[in-house]
Parts: sequence; C-alpha cells; structure tokens
Amino acid sequence: MKDVLAKSHYMFVTVLLVSIIVGCGGDEDVENTENTPAVMETKNEIFTQVPGSTTVSIPTPVVQDESAAIRHMWVYVTECVDIDKGHIKVDRGIGAEWMIMPTESSSQEFGTWRIISSGEILPHNSRAELWEKYLGSDCDTNILKPAATDVLTNSDAATLLWTQLAKCNPELPVDALSAQLTRILL
Repeated sequence: MKDVLAKSHYMFVTVLLVSIIVGCGGDEDVENTENTPAVMETKNEIFTQVPGSTTVSIPTPVVQDESAAIRHMWVYVTECVDIDKGHIKVDRGIGAEWMIMPTESSSQEFGTWRIISSGEILPHNSRAELWEKYLGSDCDTNILKPAATDVLTNSDAATLLWTQLAKCNPELPVDALSAQLTRILL
C-alpha cells in the first residue's frame, strides 16, 4: 500500500509540474513562434500590391508652371547675386521637371539647372555646379567672381562709376556721366 501511495504521490507531483510548466508558458512560446509566421503571412497578403492596380499616389509637384519655376530659381540664385527675373529662361524637362537657364541678354551666366517635382534645385552642367559651390559658400568670391550684377541699366552703370570717381572729385555731378551697354564675348 505504501508503494501504491508513493507511486500515486509521484504521479500527482509529475502531473502538477507538467501543468505548471504548461500553465506558465512553456507551450505558449512554441505556439507564438508557430503562429507568428502565419500572422506575418496574413499581413503580407493584405499589403501585397495586385499587378495592374492603381493604388500608387503621385505627389503634386511643388513647381507647377513656368512663372513658379522662375520665382523658385530667382529666390535661390539671388542669395548672392541680383538677377532680373526677365533674364531667366524656363523649358519643360522630363515629367514634372523644369530646366532653368539664363537668357542671351542676361548679365550673368549661372548655368543650366533642373527643378525636380519636389522643388529641389539641382545643377545640370558644370557652370551650375560652380554656382552651387558659390551659393553654398556664403557668396565667397574666391570660388566664383560673378559679373557686376548691380549694373542692370545704363543709369546704374553711370552711378556705379560716379561712386568711385566721387571719392577723388566730390564736385563731379552724376549727370555728367553716361553709359552704353556693350557685351564683349571673349
């Protein structure tokens, strides 16, 4: 009888230990690892794009027309140099891109630039890359020496010359000077 009682006691303790281990999460870890891939597969199936579906949204371009492209480029370039907006030429690029360059009558050759749909301005040629370095350097003239852009009209040229001459001869009237634009290509 003692043997039967001892064996039943051991059997009871064994069943109790197994139920405690199972109850404390021994088998749950196995269930979680088995169920996790099934859940992941379900999630992947939910978000898998069906071929031919049109769920992709295209963002609205920041620069939508030529005048906005001119303003966007003008704000960027005039951080260091004054440029007349009329001296900026715009062409349509690929997709929602704009190609920006100076007109033939521009006093500045700032290169060719691209404005992509996000509004970012990127240099398109080596001249624009040099200007990008210049603009990023807080207008360091050791990188680039732009043309005298404060001289946009004949009267501006006469006034600029007068400011230099008036240092030595303050009685010289600005009306005594006249200027004429001649573009010399080297």
